[in-house]
Amino acid sequence: MQKQLWIDTDIGDDVDDALALAFALRCPGARVVGVSTVYKNTARRAQLASQLCAACGAPGVPVYAGAAQPLAGRVDAGEQPPQCRVLQPPFDTARLPADGPAALVQAAERCPQLTVVALGCLTNIALAVQRAPQVMRRCKLVLMGGMTTRAYPEGNITSDPEAAQLVFESGMDILQLGLEVTLATDISQPVQDALFARRLPGGELLQELVRLWKKYTFAPMLARWGTPPGDSEGRYCAACGAHDCMAVAAALRPELFCFEKTHILVETQGRYTRGVTVEDRDPFSGQPGGGNVLLAKSVDVPAFLEFYLASQQ
Repeated sequence: MQKQLWIDTDIGDDVDDALALAFALRCPGARVVGVSTVYKNTARRAQLASQLCAACGAPGVPVYAGAAQPLAGRVDAGEQPPQCRVLQPPFDTARLPADGPAALVQAAERCPQLTVVALGCLTNIALAVQRAPQVMRRCKLVLMGGMTTRAYPEGNITSDPEAAQLVFESGMDILQLGLEVTLATDISQPVQDALFARRLPGGELLQELVRLWKKYTFAPMLARWGTPPGDSEGRYCAACGAHDCMAVAAALRPELFCFEKTHILVETQGRYTRGVTVEDRDPFSGQPGGGNVLLAKSVDVPAFLEFYLASQQ
């Protein structure tokens, strides 16, 4: 039986969103019932997601532009996501479905077993919870975000900490994958080569998105931080992040991960720690101060990579 997935994504910046969306579209065990985009230029992100769905042989998947602004503060909603360079003008946004949170609520009403896979900040999910809390509590939420092993403000959470805190307190059934787990592996060049050699629908577009990501997003980051010590063969520079692909895998094959019930809080005020996820656990007994998420503690890396490739035929 196929699992019904809703993908909420900030596609267009890091390329793992596109890889994850293609993964979900191609996987025989999944049926993507809808896609919503979040953060900054959501209309352009939605156009890119729609183009990728069509290229992967799923032109009928509805794609909605979601919330451009976080719950608190303002961002540049006109900023061009780097990978949207593949889109050809003129850009027709008039026919693009909007109001991603409303569409998500409607999908949750139609699909009682819906699993929402959140690959970006949690603004759309928070707005959907505010509109229909009881409906959204029927959904399972799998999110990639946060890091509990150090005080690091991971991007998906820090882009809208207020939304994240609202979602963590919503009563939804949540699986969380933080950087401490998703950094365990990546989509290496050999894995990319094996995937693209199959010449699957959408493969050429994905390769172009990887190229754009390396040129416009990864290269500036590399210039700032440099390569990790010991990477003499350039593996780090050739690989793509596996973060969002792991979230899709967790939605479909949770047994690939070890999860632990715990309580997650989000720092919304700190000068240096705004957006940090905090595991609320007693240091003496080791017991969590409640239990609002199942937090991934580890991943079976070989099994994950085998599933990632085997499900895309």
